[in-house]
Amino acid sequence: MRSSLFAPCVILCLSLAAATFSPAFQATGMAQVAKDRDTLLFVGDVLTKTEYEVTGGRRVVRWEQPPTLSVFGDQDRHPPVVAATVREINRAMPENLQLEHLADDDDKALIKLYFIKLDSFEEIASQHDFEVVQGNRGFFFVQWNHKFEIQKAIVFIAEDKLSGRRLSHFVLEEVVQSLGLGGDSKHFSKSIFYENRMLFRYGSATRLAPVDRKLISFLYQHVPAGSVPIEVGQLFEKHW
Repeated sequence: MRSSLFAPCVILCLSLAAATFSPAFQATGMAQVAKDRDTLLFVGDVLTKTEYEVTGGRRVVRWEQPPTLSVFGDQDRHPPVVAATVREINRAMPENLQLEHLADDDDKALIKLYFIKLDSFEEIASQHDFEVVQGNRGFFFVQWNHKFEIQKAIVFIAEDKLSGRRLSHFVLEEVVQSLGLGGDSKHFSKSIFYENRMLFRYGSATRLAPVDRKLISFLYQHVPAGSVPIEVGQLFEKHW
């Protein structure tokens, strides 16, 4: 559940970033920002906010070590979905930060992916010292250190409520969000992050759109952990 109230803050911060940090922006930057407004807002939505949070100045979080993933709960039904998700993500991740799929029930995994019943979300969350927000059939929790480097992530999938294409979509979206791309956006309807609550429209993609792959690459190749929105705007102008 996300709010569109954050969007004006994001575009303002990112636009000011380009104006503040780049001399070339004086001549051409405003036109470029106007041209790429949807992309700029999309980047801000996904990288500088998280689920249920409406705030300015949130810092970017990301992994600085190769993340590992293990499946817990009902493993028998979903190996193809998990394998497809890992392959899809690794097409966008740098070689030195590829997501590694470990054996099931491996407590050493940095990302724990639970296929459980919806009414078990709260119980399992309490075991990991966080709270879930009711009304979600997929949920992710990310924990980072003082440098905004992700240390661990938990993903819940309601295996009793999701199947087929919807299951594939939820698994891909929640695992990608556990990489530090924590927000949704009303821009780009084919994006894995698409959500327009005002129109009651939600994404259904089971593969990453080109803009999603580019965003993951942008984050992991150009955006340091701890970046604030104004810095993301500067990096967007330079590297996107």
